[in-house]
Parts: sequence; structure tokens; C-alpha cells
Amino acid sequence: MAASLDSTLSIFRQRCAALNRYQDDHQLLLNDMMKHCEMLESTLQTQTDTLQHELFNCRLDLDDARNSRRNLQQQVQATEARIQQLIKENDAHQNRHPYAAVLIDGDGLLFREDFVNDGMEGGKRAAQALRDAVAGRCGNLPSKVEIVVKVCANLSGLATAMRNAGSISSENLFKQFTLGFTQAKASFDFIDVGFGKERADSKIREDARWHLNNVNCQMVLLGISHDSGYAPFLDELSNDRETRERLRILEGSPTVRELVTTGLEIVNFNDAVFRSDKMQVDRISSAAAAAAAAVANRMNGGGIGRKSPVHGNTTNGTTRSEETKEKPASPSSPAAKSPTTPAVTSYAAATNAAPPAAPPPAMKFPTATTKSLQAKAAAAASAAAALVEKNKPSWSPGDRGFDPPVTYNPIAIESVKKRRGPDKFCNVYVIAGSCPKDYCEYNHKLKITPDEKKALMFLMRQSPCTYGQDCTMEGCIYGHNCPSVREGQCMQPFCRFPSSLHPPKTKFKQPYFGDD
Repeated sequence: MAASLDSTLSIFRQRCAALNRYQDDHQLLLNDMMKHCEMLESTLQTQTDTLQHELFNCRLDLDDARNSRRNLQQQVQATEARIQQLIKENDAHQNRHPYAAVLIDGDGLLFREDFVNDGMEGGKRAAQALRDAVAGRCGNLPSKVEIVVKVCANLSGLATAMRNAGSISSENLFKQFTLGFTQAKASFDFIDVGFGKERADSKIREDARWHLNNVNCQMVLLGISHDSGYAPFLDELSNDRETRERLRILEGSPTVRELVTTGLEIVNFNDAVFRSDKMQVDRISSAAAAAAAAVANRMNGGGIGRKSPVHGNTTNGTTRSEETKEKPASPSSPAAKSPTTPAVTSYAAATNAAPPAAPPPAMKFPTATTKSLQAKAAAAASAAAALVEKNKPSWSPGDRGFDPPVTYNPIAIESVKKRRGPDKFCNVYVIAGSCPKDYCEYNHKLKITPDEKKALMFLMRQSPCTYGQDCTMEGCIYGHNCPSVREGQCMQPFCRFPSSLHPPKTKFKQPYFGDD
């Protein structure tokens, strides 16, 4: 029995030991779980704090974005309102003083004879008739549109040609007509451009460009239907659609083919103001023709043929100016025998030809003296030609010409190039004295030495001006011709100047980007 009790106690001891081990394992498990939970809680708390901070920043960013969007919306609304205001002001400026410009080549577009023969009163009636006719063509333009008229002509030549053709009885009558035309309206002018065909042409071209660049000009009528020489000018203007819509050709005599092909609208007042026919050249008086023939014979007295501009006056009006050869006059030629042979073949040529001068008295020299004078004249001509060649101006890049040279110190060049960030000069401020930017990233307060300023001027000359030789800014700091050409070669390997701003036949280092 004692043995049985010992066995039972041993079993209880074993079970107690097992229970103790289980309790120890349970406690250890609980401890490990608590540690893990504490560590996990710490990690989650850290992440939570991070997320809360990021959420706070996001809310700040959202509020800032919302405020920025609202400010931007307000600025956009203010800008749109300002744009609308500017559009209204621009429309008001354009419509405040609208006008139509009428530019007439008076040597070819002739007023009706009844106007001219009425002298001053006829000029006033012609001005009124022209104004009424132009106003009727203004279409939807405001009723207060002003009409500006400029007639360019060689008054003395045209008056003589019309008198010789029998259109008027005296030159003074035509002068009175032009005075009446000019006095009729404050904006009407009859301008005397003197002898020479291109004088009227150049004035009309420049005036047309000026008016077409004026926003108040609603329409430009060019009285040039008789002259094909205006065709290239009209083609140039027709490239711009807005300009083309405001341009018209005013027709008297039938428009020449070259102007018809430009496609511009042709306005004809149906004989209300201008003559539809051309002045007959065979009505030029014999006295004037004889005088012109005498001048031609004196000019060709040496038997040497020359080319003389003859203004054609064909019925289809396809040409106004041609080059024809004149044969040398001789005692047996018809031109020498007949005093009525005309040297000028049209009234336009008579209009633009200089009045004949009285012939100088004939002088006779001995043969030896004549040869000596001829030799001296030849020597003088040769010396004059050599002097002209010696003093012949060098190549010019264009109307603006060369930029003034800048002397610089190479050390100052390197000093300027090394400046970075806040130590970098504002080029425009240093050279021009003012900066156009509202906010400039460069320094305006740095002190600059004279050598550094010259170096900066030289460096800026290396950059080509956007407008090149067309630049009109007197104080432009950029280059208008390449300053790196030495003995026929451009020394700048990455030159940005176009080839037109280099002397002809300039050799370039590679690569060359100027004409990109």
C-alpha cells in the first residue's frame, strides 16, 4: 500500500510540474503578445501622426489652391473685361475719324475737258463730283466718312500737252482748274511734282502704304488704270488679305491688262469725273513737235544711237513705258527735213519731258586744236573714272549701314563672361540706361567699369538684331551687321548673322547657322 501511495504522489508531482510548465509557457506567451502589441501600437501611432501631418499640409495646399483659383478667376474676369473695354475703345478710335483716300496719277488719269475748260469753277465742280462719286462707293461706311484726295502730276508739262492737243486754250486755264480743285475741299490737293515720270509714281506708292497702315483708313482708291508699272506694287500689297480688301483701282481710260490680272476691284465712275478716252497724240502742235525734234537731233548730232524712253499710248493700254532706239539724225533723214516730225509719241511723254532749251551757238576749231581738246577730255575722263573707282564706297549692309566700332579690352571680356547669378549685369540696363522688364532677374545695382561696359557692348553686337537693317531704334544694343569678318572670312564659327549682313563672297567657318 505504501508503494501504491508513492506511485500516486509521483504521478501528481509530474502533473504539477507539467501544469507549472504550461503556466510558464502561457505567461511567456502573454508577455510576448503584449510586447508585440505595444510595438505594433507604437508603429501605428507613428504612421497615424505622419498621416495627420500630411493631411494637414494637404488641407493647407487645398485652401491655397482654392484661393489661387479664385484669384485667377477674378484676374481672368478682370482681364476679359479689360479686353472688351479695349476692343470697344479700338473700335471707337477706328470709327471716330474714318476716311477714304483717293490717290491719282494726274499725268494719265485726266479730268473731263468741260471741267478743265471752266477754270477755277470747273475745278470746284470736279472736286464735288469726285467726292460724291467716291461717297457713293463707300458702301456700309459711316455717313461722316471723310474723303482725302491727292492728285500728283507735272502741271506745266500736262498743261502744255493738253493745250497742244486742243483740250484747253491756254496753260493758265489748267492752272486755274487745279487751284479751284484744291480750294474746293480742305482735304483735296492737286500737287505739282515737276518733270519726271517716277516723281508721281513714288509719291503715290508711299502715300498708299501710309494710308493702308492707318487704322482709320477704310478704303484706298488708286487712279492708276493707265500705267502697267504699278503692277508689281499692287502684287506686293495684295499679299495681305486685309490690305487687299481695302484697295481699289480707279479707272478712267481702260485698265491695262497687267493691273487687271492683279484681281483687285476696279471702280469706274462712268465719265462722271474722268475722261474714258486717251488724249490723241496726233493733235500735238507742229511747233512743239519741231522743238522736240530739234532737241533730239542736237543730242544725236554725233551720229551715235541712244535709247530714249517713249511712253506708249496704245488703244488697249497694255504698256506705258517702252525702250526704243532712236536712229541718228542726218541732213538727208526725214526727221531733219520735216519740222513736223514728232519726237514725242504721246501726251504722257510730252508731260514728263523737260522743256527744250535754245541751241548753243556753233563753234569751229582747227583740226589740231580739236584733237588736242579731245585728248585732254579723254585724259580728264580717265582720271575722273579712276578717282571715282578709288573713292567708291565699300560694301554697305543696307539702309541702316554699319554699327559704330567698339574698342574693348580682352581681359574685360573674360571678366564679363565669368559673371554668374546675382553678379551678372543686365545688358539692356547697363548699355541703354533703362530696362523694359517689370521684373528683371539680373542685377541693376552693380557698379560697372568703362572697360566692362565696352566689353558688354561688344558682346551684344555678336547677337543679330531681329529686324536687321530695317531696325529703326537708334539706341539698339544688338548687331546689324556681322562684326567678325576679317579679310573676307567670318571668324565666328557659330555665326548667327544672315549671309545678307556679311560682305559678298564672305567665307564662313563651319558650322554656319546664320540662314537657318
